[in-house]
Amino acid sequence: MANIQIFDKINDNWITLPRAFYSVGSEEVANMIQMASGKLVKDVKGYRKSLSAQFSYIPAETVRDLSATLRLGGFHQVMYEDLDGNIQTESFTISQPQLTVFKYVGGVAMWAELALEMTGQEVF
Repeated sequence: MANIQIFDKINDNWITLPRAFYSVGSEEVANMIQMASGKLVKDVKGYRKSLSAQFSYIPAETVRDLSATLRLGGFHQVMYEDLDGNIQTESFTISQPQLTVFKYVGGVAMWAELALEMTGQEVF
């Protein structure tokens, strides 16, 4: 799969992440209420695209830049390879990186087992 690129808020700069294992899926968007009878009723509005990425090793400098960009909040343009092999660019909210292990690999500071969760802006 291609590298994931995350753009800053004004789309001038981007961060290219190393190749990763990631999955493309969707999350249901729905309103659920409980009727007086106790029955749950769900009104499905649609689905949002979701990406879940797992990285083996990422340089500490890249993680620093990524965290700074994500702290700005809101939606970020993300370029990734979709299930059909086409490159897609869409808006996502992105969680702060979940970091597990810090170590030096060949004298370079790296984070291992980094995980990112991304949720699409559009409901389809």
